Amino acid sequence: MAEEFVFLGNLEGYYYTGQEHTQMPLDEGSMRAEPEKYAIHLYNATITETQLLPYFNPQEHQNYKSFCLMGVPDVKVKASDKTPFKADQVFTFGSLILINPEIVNHWYSNTDFRTFSGDNVPPENRTYVHVKSSVIGVTSKSVVVNDDDKLTPDPNAPSPDGPGCFNRASGCMGQARGCMASLWKWLLWLLLLLLLWWLFRKCDDTEGRQRMCNDAEKLKREEQSRRKELDSLKNMLDKAMRDELKNISTVYFFENGTATTITSQGSSDALVSFMKKYPKTGMQLCGYMNSPPKEQNGTDKKRAQRVYADLIEGGIPRERLRVIWVGDSLQLVSPARQKDAEGNYFNRNMRVEATLFKLKNGE
Repeated sequence: MAEEFVFLGNLEGYYYTGQEHTQMPLDEGSMRAEPEKYAIHLYNATITETQLLPYFNPQEHQNYKSFCLMGVPDVKVKASDKTPFKADQVFTFGSLILINPEIVNHWYSNTDFRTFSGDNVPPENRTYVHVKSSVIGVTSKSVVVNDDDKLTPDPNAPSPDGPGCFNRASGCMGQARGCMASLWKWLLWLLLLLLLWWLFRKCDDTEGRQRMCNDAEKLKREEQSRRKELDSLKNMLDKAMRDELKNISTVYFFENGTATTITSQGSSDALVSFMKKYPKTGMQLCGYMNSPPKEQNGTDKKRAQRVYADLIEGGIPRERLRVIWVGDSLQLVSPARQKDAEGNYFNRNMRVEATLFKLKNGE
């Protein structure tokens, strides 16, 4: 018999997103901000303690913390005494709802951890997540249960549209598909038809068409002028920001330590104030040192991490900062040193330099 299956059970699996370095709780928090940008791709999942339901009704779970995935392939369903098959089977789900999901572990990597074959997408930076959850889902294609306990597509069954409609539950991260997406599509078409009808009425006579063309040309020129003014203003602000950083971009240190000199051009406090003043910028901190044996290896790293820790303590988010260290490369002066009144050695190679980079969500 050809049918769609609706399964209820417990899911354990793995998914990935393009989001970087995030705790990723599946609730009203960080993942809900940009669901289209950081879409969830479930690539390895098994459903156990499986039950077969007579119908698929997502609204029954709208009071739970949940999120809805559409078109999920290669989900293994463990056989039970409540399934129409005795051996484990693999399905593609048209809709899959994870209810009260639990994050077991997550990690950020540029290694492709997906285990399914046939996908030649090269590795890229992703956040991978191990998740456990209660789950309800409906398969996307009609299947036939054969005598040998195998599931095959039914060639005579019409291709079902599937239940794409899901009223978003609390924390639902489902993509914009189904009934609501169709409704918005029809509304957009209706607005377009109304606009065309208005344009037709507006251009019903030669004089009206000419007037409309003149108005359109005028609006186009005004828009171009405004865009040039905005670009010019943006460039001026960007230059002013970089000129301001230039005066505080370098923090100098005494030899073999992380204590800053009295004559240091910049300071951690100045960098904190700068970052708070320009909240849509990121800052890279690069540590340098004098050539050994005057300075011990690793001093460059300690200095960069010292300034990084100061900025974190000053309230700057970690995702706005990068830290690198380059040893005694890019020397500004020879290893010759100066000594202050207290006997501390220093020169311009013992430093941390701050440069800017653009955040991904920066304008």
